[in-house]
Amino acid sequence: MFNYNIGYIDDDSSSLDDYSELLEKYVNLKFVENCKTIHDVYLWVLNNKIECFVADFKLSDRYTFSGTELIEYLNKKIPDLVCVILTNYPCDSIAENIVSSILIRDRNSLNKLEDFENFCSELRQASQVFHKRLNNIETSFSVLLEKKRVKSITADEEETFISLYSLLKAYNKIDDLPNEIFKSEISEKIDKILEIASKCLPAEDNDGKNPWE
Repeated sequence: MFNYNIGYIDDDSSSLDDYSELLEKYVNLKFVENCKTIHDVYLWVLNNKIECFVADFKLSDRYTFSGTELIEYLNKKIPDLVCVILTNYPCDSIAENIVSSILIRDRNSLNKLEDFENFCSELRQASQVFHKRLNNIETSFSVLLEKKRVKSITADEEETFISLYSLLKAYNKIDDLPNEIFKSEISEKIDKILEIASKCLPAEDNDGKNPWE
């Protein structure tokens, strides 16, 4: 059975042992380490090819941000990555209205083996969805890549192109592209406009003064 990479963050690292043995039949649980900021965790997710993410709600003993704040950030950076809050305080998490209540799980509800196994199956299914969506993203990226090559890409599309490339490259979905492909088409157009404009300006005389002045 293929084990998906599930990211897990908690302010108590000992909790990893509580879940890893139970989860090992279903997924590969990876504990967030050596991260201080929310952006550090985002980079960790990419570097570890995380396919679903679970966060404790409080995180107060180790981090300056909460689990819901982290998930809000990850949702913006990787919208297709399913992120779940696992907490002893589900009501507090729900009251924030940052993470949907369907993605907030009460730890106490997983005490029964059957319920825990169902939770594991949900994590696997969420990971499968992420992989399917990566394939769709790869298709969208191919369209933008062709636009980039024929120089018909817009500024917004160019920004999306770079974002999708970073994501797909992190998950080994695409190969490296030559650096030339990332040269901004918009910058090239501006350079050409400035070049044309400079040719239309009057030349300076021998004294370095503009003859139009």
